[in-house]
Amino acid sequence: MVPILFASIVIVCAAVHIRVSARARTSPGTYVSKALGTVVILVFALWPTAALSPVYRALVATGLVLSLAGDLFLVRADRHLLAGMLAFFLAHLMYIGAFFSEAGAPARLVVIPLGALYGAALMWFLWNGMGVYRLPAIAYTAVLVVMIWAAFEQYSSTPEPRTLAAFVGGILFLISDSVLAVEQFRTPFRYSPAIVMATYYAAQWLIAFSVHIG
Repeated sequence: MVPILFASIVIVCAAVHIRVSARARTSPGTYVSKALGTVVILVFALWPTAALSPVYRALVATGLVLSLAGDLFLVRADRHLLAGMLAFFLAHLMYIGAFFSEAGAPARLVVIPLGALYGAALMWFLWNGMGVYRLPAIAYTAVLVVMIWAAFEQYSSTPEPRTLAAFVGGILFLISDSVLAVEQFRTPFRYSPAIVMATYYAAQWLIAFSVHIG
């Protein structure tokens, strides 16, 4: 019941933010509405139910706090894009630590070449528009691929709904960030903000869901 309640609240928050930001992308309301969804997900991660482990919960919660900072920076991506990328880079390091802390199976490296291939294709597509952000974008893409790999390792070790949620959350994060990168460095398209935020909040909620047992 608790996950459904929080998921419903996050959906409302996402819808409100998409509507508010469509009217004025840098208004105070945009900052509040964007942060609110992540704050709700952070509360969900910290909700006092049976958790996988205190370390896992702490790492995920720290990742969400860093993501919240990234959310606020990226409201003004024209000014604070690098700061936003750094905040999310650090958030992914927290998620990597959490997922690998519970990945007991031998390493399955299949995700790495697939992720590297996708990342290379994305960089090629965006290269001419990235300018000074090329190296940060490569580093960010690499850590995102490792995060998905870590989530896959956790799922492979313990195949159950919460670990599957973390893995799917990692993939949705990749989709969200890919669309955001196309919007930022190539050509914005009509529904890109809605796609970015819908997949982003879903990714974060699924990662927070992975904290809880049962």
